[in-house]
Amino acid sequence: MCSLLAIREQSVKGGRVACNSCRGWLGASRYWPVPEYPGNASDCRALRKAPVEDQGEYGYNGRLCRRGESRIVNIEALRYAQAVSRTKSFSSAARAYGVTQPALSNGVARLEEELGVKLFDRSPRGVKPTAHGARILPLIDRVLDDLDTLLAETQRLARPVTEAIRMGVSPLIGADLVGRAFQAARTLERPRDLVLREADLEPLRSELQTGRLDIVLVPAVSGMPTFRHRVIAREPVVVIDPAASGDDGPVELKAVADAAYILGPSTCGLTTFTTELFHSHDLALRTYPGEAASFRAVDEWAAIGLGAALLPRSKVTHEHASCRPLLRAGTPVEIAYEAVWDCDTPLGADLEELVTALTVAGEAPLVGPDPAPRGREMSEGHGRQTQPLGKQQGRHSG
Repeated sequence: MCSLLAIREQSVKGGRVACNSCRGWLGASRYWPVPEYPGNASDCRALRKAPVEDQGEYGYNGRLCRRGESRIVNIEALRYAQAVSRTKSFSSAARAYGVTQPALSNGVARLEEELGVKLFDRSPRGVKPTAHGARILPLIDRVLDDLDTLLAETQRLARPVTEAIRMGVSPLIGADLVGRAFQAARTLERPRDLVLREADLEPLRSELQTGRLDIVLVPAVSGMPTFRHRVIAREPVVVIDPAASGDDGPVELKAVADAAYILGPSTCGLTTFTTELFHSHDLALRTYPGEAASFRAVDEWAAIGLGAALLPRSKVTHEHASCRPLLRAGTPVEIAYEAVWDCDTPLGADLEELVTALTVAGEAPLVGPDPAPRGREMSEGHGRQTQPLGKQQGRHSG
């Protein structure tokens, strides 16, 4: 069949239109049958040139229906809107989705036209939902979640899958959370093994996108809106400030904003968390001029007084002169850990089941210190492949 430009569903005389060139029916659908229009066209270009009052107005859903009979929306446009809602930016959504900003903006505009409501307001401070958008966007999330679940389940039934789940973990993910994942994998409807890869945030995202990983457990920072996300655990953040010696009481973020903070590489999840935390409160982030290779190095350097540090409480292993719970307007600052995965794979249903089990298990906060032996340190910027977890005798390096 030759290439058909999608056609809007609205039509006065309605029906499907025949193309003499490819003999295809424009608007024919096994899911949404439509009445036949009593005419045809020499080729598909002629269909696009047909007047609205004669053969329908072309749009982007590929089906031609009588005006008012049905409303069929482009799924990709729904995903565009979801990406904008999550990133609060058209440009960020386009980058994350791998399309140009004009293509994404046009897709959202066409979706708004189809739905008959405006979803977003743009301003110099960013993008926010309109009153209608605040009601419609959660429904879009629900529709896409149900669709992803449907596709994952049908693919699981239609295709054989491997026995192991390839899981990527950030070095910030401790042994307790990995242990939960192992237990959850063992209790799936079809129990599976886990093959772990520890790496920094950006390499894990890249390998998930290219299909070399099935799921990743990482700090819940922005990015990858086209994948499923679910928070599975949270823990408090503490500030280590050598200049505040002897004070261990809670402290507001603004009160410690003038310290020089030790950071890791730009691809580090902890660095991203720290940067976004300061920027979200319009605070300038002052940094130590060096760069740590891992969160453990951040902890060590702060212990010898090179600078201040923000760390999840479980990742503090050294004695510090001052280690204080961090507050934001009186509320404890927490770092969230999330599972990120693609439902559109043969393992999609199993991953959904695994994450659901992790979410229930993760309701208890992570408060204990990281029990990792000091000899097992590893740079966040260098990943490694491990044996399947079910065959390991030691603990994960966290």
